[in-house]
Amino acid sequence: AVQALLRNKPGKKVLFNPKASAPLRSMPEDLALQFAKRLLALDPEIKLLIDQPLDCQHPRLIDLNGQIDSPEKFKALVGHMDGVITVDTFAIHQADISSTPCVTLFSSIAPTAYPYYPYNAGLGIPGYEALPAYQRPKVADEEWQHIKDVYHAAWASLNPAQVLALLREKIPYRIY
Repeated sequence: AVQALLRNKPGKKVLFNPKASAPLRSMPEDLALQFAKRLLALDPEIKLLIDQPLDCQHPRLIDLNGQIDSPEKFKALVGHMDGVITVDTFAIHQADISSTPCVTLFSSIAPTAYPYYPYNAGLGIPGYEALPAYQRPKVADEEWQHIKDVYHAAWASLNPAQVLALLREKIPYRIY
């Protein structure tokens, strides 16, 4: 099913996954939109794929929202990518299983959390170690309301060119 979705979409494909299961580990939606647009501007050869809602229109953005509707399809999607940029650990595990180059963006744990994944480059958002929920996988909704602006500012200072450079370092090692 995933192969059929991608059949008429040639070129270098990068999955962008800005949402995790908790807001603490997710890129804010407005910044995810800016980040996606910047990635597309930085590399005119990539096709950026998303499988979650993102209010973005671009000729090289492939929106598969609603079509990747099971964990199995997500696993297959990751395996068909040339690279993955994610905040979600499920995606990093799938990228490792399929030898797909990946950059994982961390906001609450150290980017060295998965040193045994040779196709992954971990990157902490700027100042992640000093953020209020460092080393915690999630926080209560009430606490999140008090700290979300600090996280928004940290995500806003993340450099898309740096993320893309890390992914480019890993892509030559892709095993098909």
